Amino acid sequence: MKPGLRVTLSGACIAAALALLPAAAQETPPPMEPALAAAVVSPAPPGGVSSALSAPDTMVISWTPATSLGISAYRVYYGNATGTYNGAEAREGASPVRIPLTSNSTSLSGLSTIPPATPPAPGLVSLAPAAGAFQVTWNTVPGATGYRIYYSKTNFDDNARPDTFIDVGEWGTTPTALMTTLSGLEENVFYFVAVSALAQRTVYAAVTAVVNPALAPAPGSGNESVYSEETSQGVGTLQLSPLSNSMSATTTSAGPVIVLKEGCFIATAAYGSPLASKVQLLRSFRDRYLVTNAPGRAFVAWYYRHGPVWAHSIEEHPWLKAPVRAALLPAILFAWLMLHPPVAAALVLAGAALLPLKRRRSSRA
Repeated sequence: MKPGLRVTLSGACIAAALALLPAAAQETPPPMEPALAAAVVSPAPPGGVSSALSAPDTMVISWTPATSLGISAYRVYYGNATGTYNGAEAREGASPVRIPLTSNSTSLSGLSTIPPATPPAPGLVSLAPAAGAFQVTWNTVPGATGYRIYYSKTNFDDNARPDTFIDVGEWGTTPTALMTTLSGLEENVFYFVAVSALAQRTVYAAVTAVVNPALAPAPGSGNESVYSEETSQGVGTLQLSPLSNSMSATTTSAGPVIVLKEGCFIATAAYGSPLASKVQLLRSFRDRYLVTNAPGRAFVAWYYRHGPVWAHSIEEHPWLKAPVRAALLPAILFAWLMLHPPVAAALVLAGAALLPLKRRRSSRA
C-alpha cells in the first residue's frame, strides 16, 4: 500500500469517528476569558511599606511598586489593631481602599484624633550598668502603646522632666516586663533614670497587589497577594503616664563593646546580625521567660555586664564564630521547645511511650 493511501484512509477513519460524536462534542471550546485566566495568578506583595503623618488626622502610606506581571491595582488595608484591618473611618473609604497601579502611595485622612485614656505609671524594675549604657527593665502596663525612658545627671520628677529620653515601642504579645539598652551615655558617670508609659491612637496598615479586582475575594487568593509587611502610625495626641519610680547608677567603662538595642550580644556576634532567626528566637525566650521573673532578670543583668566583652572577642577573632554557634545550639533548641509547648509536650509523650519498648529490648538482650 502506498504511503499516500495510508494517509487518505486514516483521514477517512477520523472523519467517520467524528460523525458518530454528538454535535456539541465537535465544537471547538471557547477561549478562556481573560478574567478567568488571571484567576490563577498569585502576585508577590509590595515591599518597602512605610507611613508618616502629613496632618494630625492624616496618615500617608508609601510602598515600592510591585514587579509581578499582570498587576492592575493595589489595595490598602487599615485598622486600629495589629493584623486586624477593619477600619471604616477614612475619607478615602472603608478598608480596603483601592489604589490605581500608577500610584505607590495614598493618604488615609479624617482619622480619629481622640486620645486614649492616660495609662498608669509603669514600675522600673532594674538598672544594670554597662559601658556607657544601662540595661533597663520595667513592668508593662495596660493601655500603653510604647514607653519613654528619661535619663539625666541630676534628679528629676513629674514637675520637671528632662529633655533627654528614648522611646521604645510596644511589640507583639505584650509580656509582663520589657527590657532595652539605654546607650550613648558617658562612661563612669552617675545617672538618674525613670520610665513613663505612652498611649496614642495607632493605625495599622498593609498593602496587597491585585491582578483582577473582580476575582480577588481576599489577600492570598489567586488574584491578590498576601499582605505586605505591616506599618503603623500614631495619630492624634500622645498621652504620657506619671513617671515610674526613679533609679540611679554609674555607667561603667570596659573598652570597645557592641551595644545593641535588644541585647543577645554573643548570639548576634556569632550569627552576624541581630535579625538572624536564631538571635530573634533567643530574644523571644528572654522576653517571655527571663525578664518576667526575679531570677531571670538577675541572670540577664549579669549577662549584660559581661556579654558585650565576650561578643567583642568574637568579633575580633572570626574563627570563634563557628564553635560559638555550635555551643549555642542546645540553648537554641531548648528555647524553641519552650516557645512551642505543644511540640515539647508531644516529644515528652513520645519519649515516655518508647521507654518501655527500649527496656524490653534491653531485657531480652
